[in-house]
Amino acid sequence: MFGLLGILFSSLESARKKAEEKAATLQADLLREDLTNLLHKYLKSKPSVNTLQTLYSTPLPLYGNGGDFGLLAQCGPLFDRIPISWLGFDENPKRKERYELAKTLFERLTDEAQLRDPSRLYEMLRNALRGTRIVFGEEAWLQPPKGAMNEHSFKRILDEYRFLADDPSVYTIDWKGYFLLQNLEGYGQGLDRDFLAPKVVAYLYDLEPTLVEADYVPGQLNTFLESVGADKKRYSRLFRPQKSPAMRCEGRVTFREGQYNIGFDYLDGRIARFEFQTP
Repeated sequence: MFGLLGILFSSLESARKKAEEKAATLQADLLREDLTNLLHKYLKSKPSVNTLQTLYSTPLPLYGNGGDFGLLAQCGPLFDRIPISWLGFDENPKRKERYELAKTLFERLTDEAQLRDPSRLYEMLRNALRGTRIVFGEEAWLQPPKGAMNEHSFKRILDEYRFLADDPSVYTIDWKGYFLLQNLEGYGQGLDRDFLAPKVVAYLYDLEPTLVEADYVPGQLNTFLESVGADKKRYSRLFRPQKSPAMRCEGRVTFREGQYNIGFDYLDGRIARFEFQTP
């Protein structure tokens, strides 16, 4: 009898969880629409730098009227680092400068970390960006298609390199501090004009990282470059047009008794790459 009761309660609990997950999924669809309207209203067509500074420094809250739903997300600039996809531009003469910037940065980071076989890692990354990879000397097609890259697939490449080259030093490099690990080819390849990451500012303008960390305020790039005597027009052609902002937002949603991770990009006035999942 007790065994049957245990099975019954287990089945009821499983059914309850499935119902909660289904309701949360429906809520996520509504949430996506609410977030689009909220950001569109707040940012309008072309927000000021001060507006973006406030948004990037303040968590974004959203609550349901019934008290059973709440969101707290943190947003930040999306194109504040050099896209890793620029390493795949070696055969594109129109994007030569982008490729050389990414390749020189890759060489500097791997040299400082004293990687055993940086050329192997470079080929692995380049092949992944082209849609192929080397598997025991043979070429195999990857899924998803050509150019696809995200933090998960990048981490997998690092793990493969570490195994093949027996080189754990690959994990000592702050890849995320310099490179945008997602490939967002469809949204352009320009850098954020105002909100470059400090390490990227130091790299692009040949400045001491400690100086940049101490004095650079995101949102005031031109003011900072003028104060240190750097040429603020040096890479102006690589910046994105100053239209609607491009940002990445991540946070936590509470819905009834469950909690869910949320992540999305806000690009060209709409939400893309919307993620909603349990922790």
